[in-house]
Amino acid sequence: MKKIKVLHSPRTSNYTKSRGIYTDTTKTKKSQRTVSITKELTQLLIMFQLAQEHDFTYAKNKGEKITKSGRLFTKRDGTPMHPNTPYGWLRVMCAASRLPFYGVHTFRHLNASLQINAGIDAVTVSATLGHSTPTTTLNIYSHCFEENKTKSVDIVNTALGGFI
Repeated sequence: MKKIKVLHSPRTSNYTKSRGIYTDTTKTKKSQRTVSITKELTQLLIMFQLAQEHDFTYAKNKGEKITKSGRLFTKRDGTPMHPNTPYGWLRVMCAASRLPFYGVHTFRHLNASLQINAGIDAVTVSATLGHSTPTTTLNIYSHCFEENKTKSVDIVNTALGGFI
């Protein structure tokens, strides 16, 4: 599976009652990172952008004002969508599929857990998640690394010809 590097935006979309939807810097410098995505995800994002352009053209032809914000995920008029909108989408999709709903952030934890259980080192997992240090990753996901202790003993035992 070929990977394609994509620059992760050094900004976040936030919402407060007093400010509305606004753009801000990330929590930490490490949150500004380049992430690898698959060719398939790249194709889905391209299809999404094409559909978005179609929506913009349709709205513009109807005389509606379109805002070009440079964001990937926007409302139909191009203005920034509320940061909780994907949360709502996922809730609806889970209900329609009769699946339990755990929230969007669960995918971040799933990502980390899958990497750790596949044997990816803490430094790499930390960089992928944008944690400021691997210590942060270890503090949050130490239970996953604990499960790898048995695996590590088995690997060493196999490498030494089963003497342990």
